[in-house]
Amino acid sequence: MTKGKANEKAPPPAKLIKALTTLLKQYEEDVIKDALKQLTKKKVGPRTIPDWELLAGLLHEDAARLLGRSSAARTSNRSTAIKLAPQAQRQSLDSAQRRLKDKLGKHREHYALVTAAAVAAVEEPVLKYLELCEELADGIQSRRYWQQTLRHAKWAVDAYRAKGKEISESMSYQDILAGLISSGTGSGFGLQGYLPIPPNE
Repeated sequence: MTKGKANEKAPPPAKLIKALTTLLKQYEEDVIKDALKQLTKKKVGPRTIPDWELLAGLLHEDAARLLGRSSAARTSNRSTAIKLAPQAQRQSLDSAQRRLKDKLGKHREHYALVTAAAVAAVEEPVLKYLELCEELADGIQSRRYWQQTLRHAKWAVDAYRAKGKEISESMSYQDILAGLISSGTGSGFGLQGYLPIPPNE
């Protein structure tokens, strides 16, 4: 075997080609590239401390307020950091407090909205879910994911109405998806893995 042939790369497996073809039907090419970069990126620097697991209860409380399910007063970032710092301590108590306060200051509003949207998709009227998706799609920490999610959700609502079905005030986004799936709308990939992806705008 010559050196040139030894260095030749083997063709990608058929399963990989098929999987990538499916993904390209669902997402734009740059979205897939970004996801691959994130998955293959080498982790450098200090180990990430899973503070958000510790803060999950707080985010659910914030989400409940956003959904009008709770009238409890919102705790400040500072008081929350002081309260939870002993459980998040890795070095000094002061450093844990500063770390928690900083994370809450930067990401609390966004993560509370994400949590509220996840709950609303199943338990709230679809209009509330769309409202939260719009806020996430247009917010300071907006991501392409939420812009696509909003577009898919609006498409699902339009597709449901196109079937001649009424959307009651209490229907959730999950109810609409279930209705579309049961009516046989789409057989490919896309929304929730069942509906075809809407056309690009």
